[in-house]
Amino acid sequence: MTLKLRQKLKNHFLIGFVPFGGNFKDIINPFINDVILLQKELIMKINNEDYWIIGSLGVVTADLPQGNDLAGVLRHNANFGCRSCKASKEELSLLDFDIQQYGHYHHITTDEFLEIQQSESQNAKILFT
Repeated sequence: MTLKLRQKLKNHFLIGFVPFGGNFKDIINPFINDVILLQKELIMKINNEDYWIIGSLGVVTADLPQGNDLAGVLRHNANFGCRSCKASKEELSLLDFDIQQYGHYHHITTDEFLEIQQSESQNAKILFT
């Protein structure tokens, strides 16, 4: 859609509200299942005409805490609040922080998840994170 069409209220669809203390997954899972069907394309007959229907999730609007949860950003008092690196609070202002070594790259996090899963005790798993 063009920007002008995206800004029109008639092109926005409210899926639902997550009540305080509720779980976002409980609200979004039925919608995601429907979107998965729409991603595979449907032919819909309306007034004896075939229409090609596809769909996807474009934008999610959330308040700051819920948005941080969806994006994987930790709370303000967390030791590692950034979702793209492992800089602690004390390292955030260091100009020589090595982002390549401590970044959250896919291959690094995959190796870390494997190491956590292979840890024998719950204590070792907690200490690793």
